[in-house]
Amino acid sequence: MTGKEFLSEYGKLKSCIRSKKEQLLELQSSMESLRAIRYDKDRVQSSPSGDPMLDGMIKIEEKSNSIAKDIMKLTDLGDDIINRLSRMKSPAFLDLLTRRYIRGESFEQIAVEMGYSYKTTLNYHGDALLEFEDVNEDLKLMEKIGNFGNRKMV
Repeated sequence: MTGKEFLSEYGKLKSCIRSKKEQLLELQSSMESLRAIRYDKDRVQSSPSGDPMLDGMIKIEEKSNSIAKDIMKLTDLGDDIINRLSRMKSPAFLDLLTRRYIRGESFEQIAVEMGYSYKTTLNYHGDALLEFEDVNEDLKLMEKIGNFGNRKMV
């Protein structure tokens, strides 16, 4: 696994959590509309339990638990990445990779905030990834083993 692939896992997991939160909000909104339905009319069974409110509440609980697990994975991965970044010798490279992979900043934003040209930022990014891989040689071993400290990656 390359340094870029490893660092990119953080953004992928963060995006996954954001999507799940959006799904949860949609589900909660749908549940609100179910409350407006009158139950004194003829009922048609459309859910396995016969109670759409109960089924919806179960789905909300399952989605919430899934999000909570992903947030714990994100926290663990973030701690691992920060620990690995702290091994780097160049503070500028550490800052650049932190901005890109932890904060999710664009190269344009990084260039402006760090006072580099866009092209220089891209070049430094490549150099920073090489240094990251050099000080984290175990990434190559982890790829061969196929696990990340018994943590399944997204």
